Amino acid sequence: MPWLCANCGEETSRGKVTYDEKGEKVGERCPQCAPEEFDSPFRAPSDQKIYAGPDAMPNMYTRDAEGVYHAKDELIADTAAQWESGPTERARAHKAATRRTEPLTPEEIEATRRWGEEVLGPALRAGGMGAVVATLNPK
Repeated sequence: MPWLCANCGEETSRGKVTYDEKGEKVGERCPQCAPEEFDSPFRAPSDQKIYAGPDAMPNMYTRDAEGVYHAKDELIADTAAQWESGPTERARAHKAATRRTEPLTPEEIEATRRWGEEVLGPALRAGGMGAVVATLNPK
């Protein structure tokens, strides 16, 4: 959907609006009137291009005399660390850090029992499991 920049009047698909601490609009900018704020192609999905490697992260690569890009040591170390801890290990670490370790309190048990009797029970009696699934997954 096109957007009309209030600063220069240009119609564009990208823009930035600035607000002050009170939530009032201070200004608007678009690539036409403030190109320096829109110069990063990696952060512009509207241009329909895929940017990888040196184009996406130029600060993580060095260029040799022949013009060939090489990854810096820190990028290689980060990549190796991600390979060493695959998605399963990362998921286990996240679960260990965020899981609940104490048992339910009597109040939580009672609230769950009441919810089952007042919400799930009537749905199950009225329409079977289909009604229970519809109750749990409203659209």
